[in-house]
Amino acid sequence: MDTDAESLQQVADAVSAPRIDSLAALHSELQALTHTSERLLQQIIDLHGRLLALAVPAQGPALQRQIDALFQQSPPRTEATPLVAYRPVVPGISFGFEAEAGLQAQVMELPAPERAGQNRLAIDVLEPGTSRWFTLEIETPWPELRSTRRCTVRLAATSNVEVGCRLVLRADDVEGGQHELGSGDIRLAARAAVTSASFDFVLPHNIRFNEDVAPKLLLFFELARFRAELDYFQVTLD
Repeated sequence: MDTDAESLQQVADAVSAPRIDSLAALHSELQALTHTSERLLQQIIDLHGRLLALAVPAQGPALQRQIDALFQQSPPRTEATPLVAYRPVVPGISFGFEAEAGLQAQVMELPAPERAGQNRLAIDVLEPGTSRWFTLEIETPWPELRSTRRCTVRLAATSNVEVGCRLVLRADDVEGGQHELGSGDIRLAARAAVTSASFDFVLPHNIRFNEDVAPKLLLFFELARFRAELDYFQVTLD
């Protein structure tokens, strides 16, 4: 009986050993393919960013020029900068949240050696506190807004978690009231990804808008701890 059991075990070992080796080899190949696909996706993102940069003339829309300033600090300030509610990080762009609600966030510029003259922007929400919102707020020139009716946002980002976001175009009237002109949804994936969203907007003729206050394109982030690294952010009004 012992001899039979030993023989059976030897047969089982002989059969299972090649399977184990094959599984190990397949796992190794899968890891290599995963790393290769991640590198290829990053190269696609970089190339897409270069094409977008070439598509926008140096004296193109003022809205896009001020967004580009987020990615053109030279040299990049690689130390983290704590965010102060509604204090501009570059002219015309700020982050909004309730100042006394305990939200802690910071931004950092990251070098992008593959794109001359451009950086990446890291946004860290360390503690959301009890703030009811966290927004990236971009002033939008009236002349560009009045001649268009559709807004398209394209961005490339890497996030450590998936983050839901809402885009809102908002303007003030002469009495201080705020009006939502249009909105759309966009998500930051928990990986490197290019994403986009479009929405139509209207400027009601029965509202007297305050021409001295620039409308704002608001990107509302889901309130959570997260780190997102933006490769580029493009807004087109047409």
